[in-house]
Amino acid sequence: MSRVWIAQWSQFNFGQATRFGDLKPVIPDEFVEDINSSRIADMLRSFEDEFNPADDYLILTGEPMVMGMVFYVAASESVHRSEQERPTLNILRWNRGVGDYQPITIEV
Repeated sequence: MSRVWIAQWSQFNFGQATRFGDLKPVIPDEFVEDINSSRIADMLRSFEDEFNPADDYLILTGEPMVMGMVFYVAASESVHRSEQERPTLNILRWNRGVGDYQPITIEV
C-alpha cells in the first residue's frame, strides 16, 4: 500500500490525505528546534530506506529547511531507484479552493 510521508508532522489535520495511503511522519514537530541533531539525521536515513518513489506521496509542510531536506532525500531516492529516463515524485498539494489534496507528479 502507498504511504503519505509528511515532512514535518504538526497539529494540522492530515485526515483527507489518507485516501492516498497510510500517513507517516518524517520528522516530528518537536525536533525542529535542534535541526542539526543526529536524531534528525537518523530519521532522514530511515525515511530514505523506507520511501518508495514509485508508490509513495509527499506532503511538504513545516519548517522550510525540513521540507528542503525531505525533498532532497526523496528526489535522490527517485533518481537512484528509477528505471525511467525522467524520474518523478508524487506530491500532495493542498487545494484551498476545494478543501482537499491534489496529487501532482513532478520530474526530478
